[in-house]
Amino acid sequence: MMIKFVCIVILISYKSAIKIMHKFIYKYKYPATEKYASRQYCLAFAILSAILFIFIYFFITPSPYIPEQSSPILGSEDASLNPVLCWHGGISKSNIDRIYMLLFKRNSMLPEINYKILLDTNRENLTNIDEITRIGAGKKEKICYVMPYSLEANTTYYWKITAISDRGKESESPTWSFKTKSSTIGPIISTHQKPVIDNRTAIKTSSQGVGPNITWTTPSDSNKNVIFKTNFEDYAKSTTPKEFSIQYNGKGDNYQVITTDESHSGLKSLQLWGTPGWSSNVYYYFNKPETGRIGFEVMAKANPNEEGWIQFINPEGSEWGWGWGGVLFDSDGYIKAPATSSNPYKKIQSEDKWYKVRSEMDVKTGACWVWIDDELVVNGVTPAEAGRENPDAYKGIRCVAFGDNSWYEDPSTPTYFDDLTIYTVSTGDET
Repeated sequence: MMIKFVCIVILISYKSAIKIMHKFIYKYKYPATEKYASRQYCLAFAILSAILFIFIYFFITPSPYIPEQSSPILGSEDASLNPVLCWHGGISKSNIDRIYMLLFKRNSMLPEINYKILLDTNRENLTNIDEITRIGAGKKEKICYVMPYSLEANTTYYWKITAISDRGKESESPTWSFKTKSSTIGPIISTHQKPVIDNRTAIKTSSQGVGPNITWTTPSDSNKNVIFKTNFEDYAKSTTPKEFSIQYNGKGDNYQVITTDESHSGLKSLQLWGTPGWSSNVYYYFNKPETGRIGFEVMAKANPNEEGWIQFINPEGSEWGWGWGGVLFDSDGYIKAPATSSNPYKKIQSEDKWYKVRSEMDVKTGACWVWIDDELVVNGVTPAEAGRENPDAYKGIRCVAFGDNSWYEDPSTPTYFDDLTIYTVSTGDET
């Protein structure tokens, strides 16, 4: 009832303002004739509408949510020397955003949010170490930042987040703290057979985008340094695993969850569900090694009439993130790798089939190797060789992105992921 009353008051006030503007224009712009009466009224309506829009857009828009700490846990004393800083932020939809989404069925009007990450050992003098930008999802969301350098061992750090929307609204978190662990010993990267390159050091690729001069043996489980491994059985149904961050929520947060509808092993898998024009993107953040390779292996099942994908991603590489070294289950019925190549490997996708996808990326050169069902289909292709417009963006890769979208099918269907492993390997040339 209160909302209806407010709407009626606004409507009456708006109509009164148009009449006043109309009289003003009639008196000073066209004082001698009634000839332009309709034009006067339209002009008054346009001017008042523009003023009202600007006022609502810039002055009656919400501020970003005050960031809430997620990890490291406040006061923890065993944080990694390369911690992943996570917080819950975002921004709610304004009335203008809701109207736009209602009319055009898309979220393009949602504001961008710039997050300033401040960190130091001095609580009273925090240093702005970096800034990242996200497009607000119209709700609270988890944002993560991987420290680009190692912190000092056995040291207490203080940090906070300042969120500023592109409409000038600002929110600031309280100051949080954590203490790094005393040991400086990092994860041990296992040895791995070095690639054979026909006695040449340069990587060559064919016109099809697959390098014929390189062979690469499949690493055994004992030769992998596993960062993260799960078959999703330990997670509760209808929950989003805490290790994953929803970047774009597709059909809604409650659809990017653990499900028992499909599985490759056991009873559960990770379901991602996008909608026409609005993807589901879920990220797993990792600490990228300085040398060697980062890799992932996963079972995936997608609808051949829609899109599903898994790839490495640099969240700040472009407006929507810069992906590389993955596999796309495209809506034209083909599986493509690398997912974002201008001339990818293609394979017809079968209905109702789980595919084993594996990818490794050299962290120094960006060269990637991709296997589909243990068949090597991309062999040492770099971003430049794949025709990427920003070939150096791979240097900022720090996540594995899982996604689903439907451009043509409504209602849409989800993409499922199971038996996931994220790991590092050594190429044997680090020393």
